[in-house]
Order: sequence, then C-alpha cells, then structure tokens
Amino acid sequence: MLMMLIYWIEAYILLHKNMGALVTASKELDLEVNAEKTKNMVMFQDQQAGQNHNIKAGNKSFQGVE
Repeated sequence: MLMMLIYWIEAYILLHKNMGALVTASKELDLEVNAEKTKNMVMFQDQQAGQNHNIKAGNKSFQGVE
C-alpha cells in the first residue's frame, strides 16, 4: 500500500511538472492552453475508479477525467 502511494505521488508530481512545462512552452510560442478544453487522465494498471484529480499549473486548473 505504501509503495502504491509513493508511486502515485511521484506520478502526480511528474504530471504537474509536465502541465506547467506545457503552459510555459505555449506562452513562448505566443499560444495559450485552453484550460476549459484541456483535461488530464491518470492511468495505472490497477487504477481505481473515481479517483480524478485536477491539476493546477500557474493560474490554470486542468480537470481530471476518468
């Protein structure tokens, strides 16, 4: 159980960093990521249903979906 929690936390941190990098890179190209149309989905082999988490990157919030 502890290893699963550690793995999930590491995956969440990596996803958060990548979403931040996406927002930053798009600004450098004079593009804007539409947070209303951009969703995130976290998948694990033994994923439990109903665990959606929103990701916040800068001042944008990306909705988590199943």
